Amino acid sequence: MSPDALNSLFSLCIGFALAGALANGFQALLQRPAGFGLLQVAAALMPGLAAFLPLIAAMGLVNLVFQAMANASVQLAVDPRLRGRVMGLYMLVFMGGTPIGAPIIGMITSHFGPRAGMTTCGAVPVLAAAIVAVTMWTGAGGRAGRSLTSLASSPARILRR
Repeated sequence: MSPDALNSLFSLCIGFALAGALANGFQALLQRPAGFGLLQVAAALMPGLAAFLPLIAAMGLVNLVFQAMANASVQLAVDPRLRGRVMGLYMLVFMGGTPIGAPIIGMITSHFGPRAGMTTCGAVPVLAAAIVAVTMWTGAGGRAGRSLTSLASSPARILRR
């Protein structure tokens, strides 16, 4: 790849990341993992490499934007005195599922093939986003999108006890 093409690609990625960062709010935090999961399921169904690679690139972009938004949102919504503790819990939840999920996905991939493994991996964030959306909708008394501050203060209240 030529330096000019690489420069254009990086500029495009930065532009998409900026657009994603500007689309803030709790709904955006739900849309990113759902979009990532849908892109992964679509990538699993692609018949060839030419159709597969753009979806993988889009998955990476959506994943990076989501991780940056989620991390920044948690850090900004938490009391500074509790930020280290809450971020420790955040990282435990964020990274802690790998020892459980990786062997399960490995077993699915071994028995049913890589497309089944990718489809399962894509279904998990879509399902998680749907569960959080329904929980927030019903928990907010039918008002979609409780404030992120009230969500982030829940772990802070637990840690204060």
